[in-house]
Amino acid sequence: MKPLRLSQAVRGFLMEKEATGKSQYTLRNYRYSFAKVKTFLEECHQGIDPYLNEIERDLWVEFLVWVQHRPCGGAVPRDKELSAKSVCNVYIDLSALYTWAVKLEFVSKHLIKTIEQPEFEKAVVDPFTKEEMQRMLKACDYSLPWRGREFKRTRRPTATRDKAIILLLLSSGIRASELCGIKIADLDMKTRKLLVRGKGRGKDSKERIVPFGTRTQRALWRYMIEFEEDRPETARLFVVDLTNPRQMGRGALLHMLLAVGQRAGVPNVYAHRFRHTFAINYLRNGGDLLTLQAILGHRDLRMVRHYAKVAAEDCAAVHLRVDPVDTWAL
Repeated sequence: MKPLRLSQAVRGFLMEKEATGKSQYTLRNYRYSFAKVKTFLEECHQGIDPYLNEIERDLWVEFLVWVQHRPCGGAVPRDKELSAKSVCNVYIDLSALYTWAVKLEFVSKHLIKTIEQPEFEKAVVDPFTKEEMQRMLKACDYSLPWRGREFKRTRRPTATRDKAIILLLLSSGIRASELCGIKIADLDMKTRKLLVRGKGRGKDSKERIVPFGTRTQRALWRYMIEFEEDRPETARLFVVDLTNPRQMGRGALLHMLLAVGQRAGVPNVYAHRFRHTFAINYLRNGGDLLTLQAILGHRDLRMVRHYAKVAAEDCAAVHLRVDPVDTWAL
Protein backbone atom coordinates (compact mmCIF):
# COMPACT_ATOMS: atom_id res chain seq x y z
CA MET A 1 0.00 0.00 0.00
CA LYS A 2 1.30 3.43 -0.96
CA PRO A 3 2.40 5.33 2.15
CA LEU A 4 0.40 8.40 3.20
CA ARG A 5 1.79 11.74 4.15
CA LEU A 6 0.49 13.15 7.42
CA SER A 7 -1.71 15.73 5.67
CA GLN A 8 -3.25 13.02 3.47
CA ALA A 9 -3.95 10.85 6.51
CA VAL A 10 -5.64 13.75 8.28
CA ARG A 11 -7.87 14.44 5.27
CA GLY A 12 -8.81 10.77 4.99
CA PHE A 13 -9.49 10.50 8.70
CA LEU A 14 -11.73 13.59 8.72
CA MET A 15 -13.58 12.43 5.61
CA GLU A 16 -14.39 9.06 7.22
CA LYS A 17 -15.46 10.63 10.50
CA GLU A 18 -17.79 13.01 8.66
CA ALA A 19 -19.18 10.14 6.57
CA THR A 20 -19.94 8.10 9.70
CA GLY A 21 -21.98 10.91 11.23
CA LYS A 22 -19.69 12.64 13.73
CA SER A 23 -21.16 15.94 14.87
CA GLN A 24 -19.98 19.26 13.51
CA TYR A 25 -18.53 20.05 16.94
CA THR A 26 -16.48 16.84 17.06
CA LEU A 27 -15.18 17.51 13.54
CA ARG A 28 -14.33 21.08 14.50
CA ASN A 29 -12.32 19.83 17.48
CA TYR A 30 -10.42 17.39 15.27
CA ARG A 31 -9.55 20.18 12.82
CA TYR A 32 -8.45 22.40 15.71
CA SER A 33 -6.04 19.72 16.99
CA PHE A 34 -4.58 18.96 13.58
CA ALA A 35 -4.13 22.68 12.88
CA LYS A 36 -1.93 22.76 15.99
CA VAL A 37 0.15 19.92 14.52
CA LYS A 38 0.55 21.83 11.24
CA THR A 39 1.66 24.99 13.08
CA PHE A 40 4.15 22.96 15.12
CA LEU A 41 5.71 21.47 11.98
CA GLU A 42 5.90 24.89 10.35
CA GLU A 43 7.55 26.53 13.36
CA CYS A 44 9.85 23.74 14.49
CA HIS A 45 10.49 21.49 11.46
CA GLN A 46 10.56 23.74 8.37
CA GLY A 47 6.97 22.92 7.47
CA ILE A 48 7.65 19.28 6.56
CA ASP A 49 4.79 16.94 5.68
CA PRO A 50 6.24 13.57 6.74
CA TYR A 51 5.02 10.16 5.73
CA LEU A 52 2.85 8.87 8.55
CA ASN A 53 4.68 5.55 8.78
CA GLU A 54 8.05 7.32 9.08
CA ILE A 55 7.13 9.57 12.01
CA GLU A 56 9.00 8.64 15.18
CA ARG A 57 7.68 8.71 18.71
CA ASP A 58 10.03 11.56 19.69
CA LEU A 59 8.29 13.92 17.27
CA TRP A 60 4.95 13.49 19.04
CA VAL A 61 6.57 13.85 22.47
CA GLU A 62 8.14 17.11 21.27
CA PHE A 63 4.78 18.27 19.90
CA LEU A 64 2.93 17.56 23.17
CA VAL A 65 5.54 19.57 25.09
CA TRP A 66 5.29 22.40 22.52
CA VAL A 67 1.50 22.57 22.51
CA GLN A 68 1.35 23.05 26.29
CA HIS A 69 2.90 26.49 25.90
CA ARG A 70 0.96 27.71 22.90
CA PRO A 71 -1.75 30.40 23.06
CA CYS A 72 -5.33 29.21 22.81
CA GLY A 73 -6.53 31.58 20.11
CA GLY A 74 -10.23 32.02 19.48
CA ALA A 75 -12.29 34.07 21.92
CA VAL A 76 -9.87 33.84 24.84
CA PRO A 77 -6.84 36.14 25.36
CA ARG A 78 -4.16 35.41 22.78
CA ASP A 79 -1.42 35.03 25.41
CA LYS A 80 -3.34 32.47 27.49
CA GLU A 81 -1.84 29.00 27.25
CA LEU A 82 -3.90 25.91 26.52
CA SER A 83 -5.47 24.37 29.59
CA ALA A 84 -4.33 20.91 30.67
CA LYS A 85 -7.73 19.57 29.58
CA SER A 86 -7.29 21.06 26.08
CA VAL A 87 -3.82 19.50 25.79
CA CYS A 88 -5.34 16.15 26.78
CA ASN A 89 -8.02 16.63 24.10
CA VAL A 90 -5.31 17.16 21.47
CA TYR A 91 -3.65 13.93 22.64
CA ILE A 92 -6.97 12.06 22.35
CA ASP A 93 -7.55 13.39 18.83
CA LEU A 94 -4.06 12.25 17.76
CA SER A 95 -4.76 8.86 19.29
CA ALA A 96 -7.98 8.62 17.25
CA LEU A 97 -5.99 9.36 14.08
CA TYR A 98 -3.56 6.55 14.86
CA THR A 99 -6.34 4.13 15.78
CA TRP A 100 -7.83 4.78 12.33
CA ALA A 101 -4.43 4.45 10.62
CA VAL A 102 -3.59 1.15 12.36
CA LYS A 103 -6.99 -0.27 11.48
CA LEU A 104 -6.46 0.53 7.79
CA GLU A 105 -2.82 -0.67 7.96
CA PHE A 106 -1.30 2.70 7.04
CA VAL A 107 0.97 2.26 10.09
CA SER A 108 2.01 -0.84 12.00
CA LYS A 109 2.29 0.72 15.46
CA HIS A 110 0.07 3.04 17.47
CA LEU A 111 2.74 5.54 18.55
CA ILE A 112 0.41 7.70 20.63
CA LYS A 113 -0.48 4.82 22.94
CA THR A 114 3.22 4.51 23.81
CA ILE A 115 3.09 8.05 25.25
CA GLU A 116 1.44 8.60 28.62
CA GLN A 117 -1.76 10.61 28.37
CA PRO A 118 -1.39 14.17 29.74
CA GLU A 119 -3.05 14.59 33.12
CA PHE A 120 -5.48 17.29 34.13
CA GLU A 121 -7.63 18.08 37.13
CA LYS A 122 -11.29 17.39 36.53
CA ALA A 123 -13.46 20.46 36.77
CA VAL A 124 -15.45 20.73 39.97
CA VAL A 125 -19.10 19.84 39.42
CA ASP A 126 -20.90 22.90 40.74
CA PRO A 127 -24.69 22.49 40.47
CA PHE A 128 -27.11 25.37 40.75
CA THR A 129 -28.93 25.80 44.04
CA LYS A 130 -32.72 26.03 44.29
CA GLU A 131 -32.41 29.70 45.19
CA GLU A 132 -30.24 30.40 42.12
CA MET A 133 -32.76 28.68 39.87
CA GLN A 134 -35.58 30.76 41.33
CA ARG A 135 -33.62 33.96 40.74
CA MET A 136 -32.88 33.02 37.13
CA LEU A 137 -36.52 32.25 36.36
CA LYS A 138 -37.54 35.57 37.89
CA ALA A 139 -34.82 37.34 35.86
CA CYS A 140 -36.38 36.12 32.62
CA ASP A 141 -39.28 38.56 33.00
CA TYR A 142 -37.58 41.96 33.08
CA SER A 143 -34.49 43.73 31.77
CA LEU A 144 -31.83 45.25 33.99
CA PRO A 145 -32.78 48.68 35.45
CA TRP A 146 -32.40 51.59 33.06
CA ARG A 147 -29.36 53.81 33.44
CA GLY A 148 -30.26 56.82 35.52
CA ARG A 149 -33.69 55.35 36.30
CA GLU A 150 -32.94 52.44 38.58
CA PHE A 151 -36.59 51.67 39.27
CA LYS A 152 -37.50 51.47 35.56
CA ARG A 153 -37.29 48.07 33.90
CA THR A 154 -38.65 46.73 30.62
CA ARG A 155 -40.66 43.54 30.33
CA ARG A 156 -38.77 41.13 28.08
CA PRO A 157 -40.61 39.78 24.98
CA THR A 158 -38.76 36.43 25.14
CA ALA A 159 -39.57 35.67 28.79
CA THR A 160 -41.76 32.62 28.03
CA ARG A 161 -39.12 31.20 25.69
CA ASP A 162 -36.30 31.72 28.16
CA LYS A 163 -38.23 30.08 31.01
CA ALA A 164 -39.11 27.11 28.80
CA ILE A 165 -35.45 26.66 27.83
CA ILE A 166 -34.16 26.90 31.41
CA LEU A 167 -36.73 24.47 32.77
CA LEU A 168 -36.24 21.99 29.93
CA LEU A 169 -32.45 22.03 30.39
CA LEU A 170 -32.88 21.38 34.12
CA SER A 171 -35.70 18.83 33.81
CA SER A 172 -34.11 16.71 31.08
CA GLY A 173 -30.33 17.15 31.41
CA ILE A 174 -29.90 17.51 27.64
CA ARG A 175 -26.86 19.14 26.05
CA ALA A 176 -26.82 22.61 24.44
CA SER A 177 -26.53 21.17 20.92
CA GLU A 178 -29.36 18.74 21.63
CA LEU A 179 -31.66 21.51 22.82
CA CYS A 180 -30.90 23.63 19.74
CA GLY A 181 -31.62 20.64 17.49
CA ILE A 182 -35.11 19.88 18.87
CA LYS A 183 -37.86 19.96 16.25
CA ILE A 184 -41.50 20.66 17.08
CA ALA A 185 -42.35 17.08 16.09
CA ASP A 186 -39.85 15.72 18.63
CA LEU A 187 -41.97 16.95 21.54
CA ASP A 188 -44.77 14.75 22.87
CA MET A 189 -46.69 17.02 25.21
CA LYS A 190 -49.21 14.35 26.27
CA THR A 191 -46.66 11.85 27.55
CA ARG A 192 -44.08 14.52 28.50
CA LYS A 193 -41.33 12.88 26.45
CA LEU A 194 -38.76 14.28 24.10
CA LEU A 195 -36.92 12.62 21.21
CA VAL A 196 -33.27 13.62 21.50
CA ARG A 197 -30.94 12.96 18.57
CA GLY A 198 -27.60 13.35 20.29
CA LYS A 199 -24.51 15.09 18.97
CA GLY A 200 -23.88 13.27 15.69
CA ARG A 201 -25.76 12.27 12.55
CA GLY A 202 -26.84 8.95 11.11
CA LYS A 203 -25.70 5.94 13.13
CA ASP A 204 -23.71 8.23 15.42
CA SER A 205 -26.74 10.28 16.47
CA LYS A 206 -27.48 8.18 19.61
CA GLU A 207 -31.23 8.81 19.56
CA ARG A 208 -32.98 8.46 22.93
CA ILE A 209 -36.25 9.32 24.62
CA VAL A 210 -35.97 11.74 27.54
CA PRO A 211 -38.82 12.54 29.97
CA PHE A 212 -39.56 15.95 31.45
CA GLY A 213 -41.78 17.14 34.31
CA THR A 214 -45.22 18.72 34.57
CA ARG A 215 -43.98 22.25 35.33
CA THR A 216 -41.69 22.06 32.30
CA GLN A 217 -44.66 20.81 30.26
CA ARG A 218 -46.63 23.89 31.31
CA ALA A 219 -43.76 26.24 30.44
CA LEU A 220 -43.32 24.62 27.01
CA TRP A 221 -47.08 24.88 26.35
CA ARG A 222 -47.04 28.59 27.14
CA TYR A 223 -44.05 29.12 24.89
CA MET A 224 -45.58 27.19 22.00
CA ILE A 225 -48.84 29.17 22.18
CA GLU A 226 -46.84 32.38 21.84
CA PHE A 227 -44.13 31.35 19.39
CA GLU A 228 -45.29 28.40 17.30
CA GLU A 229 -48.14 29.70 15.14
CA ASP A 230 -48.04 28.59 11.49
CA ARG A 231 -44.74 26.74 11.85
CA PRO A 232 -44.31 23.26 10.34
CA GLU A 233 -43.69 20.22 12.53
CA THR A 234 -40.19 19.91 11.04
CA ALA A 235 -39.19 23.39 12.22
CA ARG A 236 -36.82 23.84 15.15
CA LEU A 237 -38.62 24.30 18.44
CA PHE A 238 -36.65 27.25 19.79
CA VAL A 239 -36.28 30.45 17.76
CA VAL A 240 -34.35 33.64 18.39
CA ASP A 241 -37.42 35.86 18.81
CA LEU A 242 -40.82 36.58 17.33
CA THR A 243 -39.52 39.19 14.88
CA ASN A 244 -36.68 36.92 13.77
CA PRO A 245 -38.01 33.31 13.79
CA ARG A 246 -34.74 31.66 12.81
CA GLN A 247 -33.62 28.69 14.84
CA MET A 248 -31.57 29.25 17.96
CA GLY A 249 -27.95 28.11 17.74
CA ARG A 250 -25.48 27.38 20.52
CA GLY A 251 -24.04 30.89 20.37
CA ALA A 252 -27.46 32.53 20.83
CA LEU A 253 -28.27 30.06 23.63
CA LEU A 254 -25.03 30.85 25.47
CA HIS A 255 -25.65 34.59 25.09
CA MET A 256 -29.18 34.23 26.47
CA LEU A 257 -28.08 32.16 29.48
CA LEU A 258 -25.21 34.53 30.34
CA ALA A 259 -27.61 37.48 30.16
CA VAL A 260 -30.09 35.74 32.47
CA GLY A 261 -27.27 34.97 34.89
CA GLN A 262 -26.14 38.60 34.83
CA ARG A 263 -29.64 39.89 35.62
CA ALA A 264 -30.08 37.27 38.36
CA GLY A 265 -26.64 37.77 39.90
CA VAL A 266 -25.71 34.14 39.24
CA PRO A 267 -22.18 33.58 37.85
CA ASN A 268 -21.11 30.91 35.37
CA VAL A 269 -24.47 30.18 33.78
CA TYR A 270 -24.04 27.81 30.84
CA ALA A 271 -26.05 24.90 29.46
CA HIS A 272 -23.85 22.08 30.76
CA ARG A 273 -24.20 23.31 34.31
CA PHE A 274 -27.94 22.59 34.11
CA ARG A 275 -26.99 19.08 33.01
CA HIS A 276 -24.76 18.70 36.07
CA THR A 277 -27.55 20.02 38.29
CA PHE A 278 -30.06 17.57 36.86
CA ALA A 279 -27.71 14.60 37.33
CA ILE A 280 -26.71 15.45 40.90
CA ASN A 281 -30.32 16.01 42.00
CA TYR A 282 -31.47 12.87 40.19
CA LEU A 283 -29.07 10.82 42.31
CA ARG A 284 -29.77 12.77 45.51
CA ASN A 285 -33.44 11.88 45.11
CA GLY A 286 -32.86 8.14 44.72
CA GLY A 287 -32.35 7.70 40.97
CA ASP A 288 -30.15 4.82 39.78
CA LEU A 289 -26.96 5.04 37.73
CA LEU A 290 -28.07 2.98 34.72
CA THR A 291 -31.25 4.98 34.16
CA LEU A 292 -29.30 8.23 34.55
CA GLN A 293 -26.79 6.99 31.97
CA ALA A 294 -29.63 6.30 29.52
CA ILE A 295 -31.25 9.70 30.10
CA LEU A 296 -27.98 11.60 29.69
CA GLY A 297 -26.92 9.59 26.64
CA HIS A 298 -23.49 8.59 27.99
CA ARG A 299 -21.81 5.61 26.33
CA ASP A 300 -20.41 4.36 29.61
CA LEU A 301 -20.72 4.92 33.35
CA ARG A 302 -17.53 6.92 33.93
CA MET A 303 -19.12 10.38 34.05
CA VAL A 304 -22.23 9.03 35.79
CA ARG A 305 -20.02 7.56 38.54
CA HIS A 306 -18.42 10.99 38.90
CA TYR A 307 -21.87 12.46 39.56
CA ALA A 308 -22.53 9.66 42.06
CA LYS A 309 -19.32 10.51 43.91
CA VAL A 310 -20.37 14.17 44.18
CA ALA A 311 -23.82 13.16 45.43
CA ALA A 312 -22.24 10.85 48.03
CA GLU A 313 -19.96 13.67 49.22
CA ASP A 314 -23.03 15.86 49.60
CA CYS A 315 -24.68 13.18 51.73
CA ALA A 316 -21.60 12.94 53.92
CA ALA A 317 -21.53 16.72 54.39
CA VAL A 318 -25.21 16.73 55.37
CA HIS A 319 -24.59 13.88 57.82
CA LEU A 320 -21.92 15.94 59.58
CA ARG A 321 -24.53 18.62 60.24
CA VAL A 322 -27.40 16.37 61.31
CA ASP A 323 -25.73 13.40 63.04
CA PRO A 324 -27.74 13.14 66.30
CA VAL A 325 -24.77 11.85 68.28
CA ASP A 326 -22.79 15.00 67.46
CA THR A 327 -25.64 17.52 67.46
CA TRP A 328 -26.93 16.24 70.80
CA ALA A 329 -23.37 16.01 72.18
CA LEU A 330 -24.02 12.57 73.66
